[in-house]
Amino acid sequence: MRSKNLSGEPSFARRSGALTQAVEAGYWNENLNASQKVTLTPQEPVANVILNVGARPAELTVVVKDKDTGNPVQSCTIRSTQGNHTFIMSEMATAVMRLRPAMDAMIQVSAPGYKNWYYIDPADPSQPVLRLQAGEQKSLDVELIAKSADASSKP
Repeated sequence: MRSKNLSGEPSFARRSGALTQAVEAGYWNENLNASQKVTLTPQEPVANVILNVGARPAELTVVVKDKDTGNPVQSCTIRSTQGNHTFIMSEMATAVMRLRPAMDAMIQVSAPGYKNWYYIDPADPSQPVLRLQAGEQKSLDVELIAKSADASSKP
């Protein structure tokens, strides 16, 4: 059961005697390894659980195309590194990634036959990081350069 209260926050619902929190998809869990096990039995059908819901993640859409042809690159790998965490996605030309809010992210795109692409902040080219805020949405149009095209342009 997914619902929100008037403030737009996840709400609580009571089902079959157990108090459960309606889960709003996409919230970031800062403690990925943290877990709490709850066992409900006919003798103990109710348990109290404390959930600490983090900030809504940022959403990054990456569209990958061949720079020369403008055609989608059908088999690419997108990596995002934030702190000690690296997330790798193998995608078909377009991917949607969730990023930790307000934290530097290094973004790399690679594909067979193409040079690797790295995000560089256009406002500050010395910064190879992207930083999005909670709930922010951004789209990146990535143009990959074919390795053979790059090699043929050298003398």
